[in-house]
This record gives sequence, C-alpha cells and structure tokens, in this order.
Amino acid sequence: MDEPVHNFDSSRWRRSLIFIFSVALLTRIVFVLTLQDGFYFADAPLYSAAASHILEYGEFPEDYGRNPLYPLFLAGVFALAGEDVIILRIVQAVLGGCIALLIAVIGKRTGGVLVGAIAGILWAIYPMGVFIAGLTYPTTLVTALLVGGVLCLISDPGHHGYPAKIALAGLLFGLAALAKPIVLGTIVFISFWIVFWRRTGRVLLASIFLMTAVATLLPWTVRNAYVYDRLVPIEARNLDKAMPWVEAPDDQSGSENKIWKKVRHLASRFPHEFVSFFELYPRRVNFLKQSVRDKSHSRGSGIVRFTVFGSNPVMALSIISVGFIFTFAMIGIWAMWRDKDKRPELSLFIMMVLSFALGYATAWGKIRYRIPVDPYIIVLSSWGVLYAWNRLVKRQRVPGQ
Repeated sequence: MDEPVHNFDSSRWRRSLIFIFSVALLTRIVFVLTLQDGFYFADAPLYSAAASHILEYGEFPEDYGRNPLYPLFLAGVFALAGEDVIILRIVQAVLGGCIALLIAVIGKRTGGVLVGAIAGILWAIYPMGVFIAGLTYPTTLVTALLVGGVLCLISDPGHHGYPAKIALAGLLFGLAALAKPIVLGTIVFISFWIVFWRRTGRVLLASIFLMTAVATLLPWTVRNAYVYDRLVPIEARNLDKAMPWVEAPDDQSGSENKIWKKVRHLASRFPHEFVSFFELYPRRVNFLKQSVRDKSHSRGSGIVRFTVFGSNPVMALSIISVGFIFTFAMIGIWAMWRDKDKRPELSLFIMMVLSFALGYATAWGKIRYRIPVDPYIIVLSSWGVLYAWNRLVKRQRVPGQ
C-alpha cells in the first residue's frame, strides 16, 4: 500500500520516472564516453570473439564453454551497429536507465512512491551500476532480466493474470541463468519462496515458474550434451572448481578421495568467500594491478593498459556509496519487518541476495558478482532512508503505511 503523499498524482510519478531515467542514462553516457577503446578485463575479449564467430558462421565456436546469452546479445548489437564497442556501451547505458525505472517501480509497489523515487535515484547514481554498464560483461543484462522477473513475482497474486506473470518470471530467470549460471541456485530459492508465501495455488505457481525456467535452459543444455557427451547445464569451463563433485568435460581423472579433498577445501574457504561477497570496494580484482594489465596488454589481447579504476579516489567513492547503501539497508530490513504485509517482499529481496552470496561463496566472492542483486539492497536502503527521515522529523508515517 502506498504511503499517503500529498498531491503525488500519476502525472508527477511519470515525471519522476522520466527524471530517474534521464539521470541514470546521462551518468552512464558520460562515463562510457570517458572510456578508452578496448577491453578492460580478461573475459571481455572472449565474449566479443564468440559474438564475432556467431555473426560469421552462425554458431558458437566448438570450444566455447561459457554462458551463451551474452555473446548472442553482443552479436545482435554488432549486427545492427557494427562491432563498435562505443555503441555497445551506449546500449548498455540505456539498459542501465531501464533498470533504474524497474527498480523505482519495485520500490513503489513495496513501499510507496517515495521509496520508489529514492530507489530509482540511488541506482541511477550508484557508482558500481554506472561502472558495469561500460564494460563488456553480462552483468547489466543479467541485472535487467532479474529485476524484470522480480517485478513479475511481486505483482498482485490475486489477479487473474498472475500465473502468466509467474511464467514470465520463470522465462526471465531462465534467460538470466543463461548469462550467469549462478542464477540456477536463485531459481531454486524462488521456487521455495513461491511455495511458502503464495497462499492460493502455491504448488502450481511454483511448478509453472520452475518448468518455464527449465524449458528456457533446455536448448543450451541439449547442445552441451551433444558437444561434451555429458550433462552440462550451462557452462563447461571450471566446472570442477565450482562444483567439486563434478568433473569438467575435459577432466576425467577424478577419484572419491580427490572429490572429498575438494569439498573440504571448499568448506574451509566458504566463510571467507561469503564475507568477501559483501566487500565495500573491489579489493580482489587482479586486473586492477598494473603489472597484470601490462602483461595482458603486451600479448595483444586488446586489454586497455592504463586505467584509474584502482586509484584511491575511486576506491573511496566505492566505500562511501556501498557503505551508505548497506547502512540504510539494515534499517530498511527492520522497517519492512515491522509491517507484516511486507514480509513476503522482504524475504524475496533477502533470498535474491543470499542465493548469490551462498553460490559465489563456493567459488570466489567479489563485489562485481554482487551487482545483479544490488538493486534489492538499494530498495531496502530506500526503505531505510525514508524510515530514518520520518523518525528524524518525528513523523509517524513509515514506508508502506
């Protein structure tokens, strides 16, 4: 339920959305236009090469073992505008603006227009959200798909069209998994969330969501079974590292002792990696080291040699912005929990974040991996900001009431 807002009619809300989109787009356009022509991190040339191969031969390279969706996205952009990284960055900047709109709508549905407006603005200027839009990485695309899926999930469950929205959410989450395999775990989490929080037809709704997501994944899984002659749902690379009880397609040397050794090693690292997922600045990125960039650049990889991403001012900006978001998110969790009607949405936001945190804690926790679920931390933070403001001015109104 929206909180009472004086004269905040639909036309003002539309103007607010236009403002939010404009700010988000402008900040990203300004940022991407300052970037150099080239790749900034190691995975980017691989995605670009796969996209070029798709355009030339109509299929993925035989040895391509990464996610399929982002190269397809790149191939679509390249087909329309040529293989111009500037155009790609602008497209992702527009996508970042659309994400800001969706976050604002999620905030409005869960806490009212002020929460929505604050959430949209926070994402519009959030440094990590701006930063990732300029890189050749699937993060912005995955973020957009997940935010769209969450918006479907929090729709009115009593509406006759809700099953269709659940199916759409399954499709969007399935597509997100084809760009970030970690979303496979999120799909399982969301299936349980539907069963727990939806009172009518909960099993049917969860089945619709799960089956739609699986159907979305199936064509690529079948392709992998044909190429590797074994079950590989999405990514073949580093499969033994991400899931130590499963061997990668090119590794047939496993044994029971070796598997349990890997499991024990994973368990010993898990707490540290879980905490690292919530770091305030990117302290674990090898490509922020100049020596690593120099070495990669010298091999003709197309990696940009000099950047300011690892500078002290940039790190300080990250610490301040993420610290602000996290602080008010803690307040926002308390504010939402106090309203029993908001607990389903609160649990959804927490499950989105935890599904990523737990998944990456089995491998490698980094701030970049958290960005697709930062929107839900930002919505919680918006609740916290408004709740704190109302308390500060001694007003009794709180978000959602």
